[in-house]
Amino acid sequence: MKTVLINGLNSKVGGGLSVLSNLVACLQDRPRECEFLVIAPSRVSLKPSSPNVRRVDVPWYWEHTAFLPLVYSRLLGSLAEKLYCDAILNLADIVIATEIAQVYLFDWAHAIAPRSDIWGRMPLAEWVHQQAKLFFFKRYLGHATCVVTQTETNRKALQESYLLSDVRVVPNAVSLENFSSGEYKDFGLSNIRTNLLCLSHYYPHKNLEVLLAVARLIRRANLPWSIVLTLSAEQGPGAKTLLRAVNREGLTEVLVNVGPVEMKHVPALYEQCDALILPTLLESFSGTYVEAMFHRKPIFTSDRPFARDVCQDAATYFDPLDPHDIVAKIDSVASNRKRMEELTARGSEILKSLPGWSAVTDELLKSLGSAFGKKTNFQLR
Repeated sequence: MKTVLINGLNSKVGGGLSVLSNLVACLQDRPRECEFLVIAPSRVSLKPSSPNVRRVDVPWYWEHTAFLPLVYSRLLGSLAEKLYCDAILNLADIVIATEIAQVYLFDWAHAIAPRSDIWGRMPLAEWVHQQAKLFFFKRYLGHATCVVTQTETNRKALQESYLLSDVRVVPNAVSLENFSSGEYKDFGLSNIRTNLLCLSHYYPHKNLEVLLAVARLIRRANLPWSIVLTLSAEQGPGAKTLLRAVNREGLTEVLVNVGPVEMKHVPALYEQCDALILPTLLESFSGTYVEAMFHRKPIFTSDRPFARDVCQDAATYFDPLDPHDIVAKIDSVASNRKRMEELTARGSEILKSLPGWSAVTDELLKSLGSAFGKKTNFQLR
């Protein structure tokens, strides 16, 4: 029996947590030909119910940023050796320094955009943290037996930037079960304006500041649009500055902030909005696009390869750095009901073509099988 260590130490929120929890759930019904040992964040409730999947607890300090170099250079590799692991499936942003066969699931887009202007948008503390992480990313990347990423754009960028020989594409699956139902909440949005939902936490790379200039243009042209934000001042100094500017300039009718939204209320928020707008500058794979397709909402987003990978011809694309282009692209579609319906229909078609978690799990297991040098080890179907 082979033993595989799954490193989900940093899978605490969002997409990372979704990958870890869905992967573990899918592994529970697999044949008992392999044992999976799972490292998960201490605050994540992950209780495998299958005898071939069990959780491995590690000291609390392994989760803290200050210990990152020690954890990935020595501790995780040493643990894998003590547990007699034959391979590692690594879901973290940094590769583990070990000679054990390792499949590395890459989804940290900053590593393939070292010259992007998003680095200049970061507060100093975050810039230092990200640069340190990038240093260790580069230092240990060579320990990966193979790299798995979610889009063709990422694959090409990884090969060009780091001269990697074995990079494979396994499309991401998105958990939509939480969006099939939920609790209704009235967000008090106008029913006579077109509500464009920007469903995003504040991060520098999300480029939300451009929406201030967009809002000024909307107000100047007296366009019947509102952009719905889901921000909180607690999301960082950038969020606080943005929200203060909205209030100071009297843009609250155009930039309507409903605050952070609980998952159970997200379906109701989509129901009360007419489209999704996302001016982001950098993504690995944004599940928000897929969620908008699920809720049958047209998408307005950045004309960048990562967006086109997911949305294809189901979105209207704009230059995320040009507020005039953003307004013009929205104006060309928002009042055209037929075009809005075409985008929605195309999004539904793309949604049907996306793999489920079971298929994604099988592909990851095949990559592990290749890392062992035996293609059939994990051919489970």
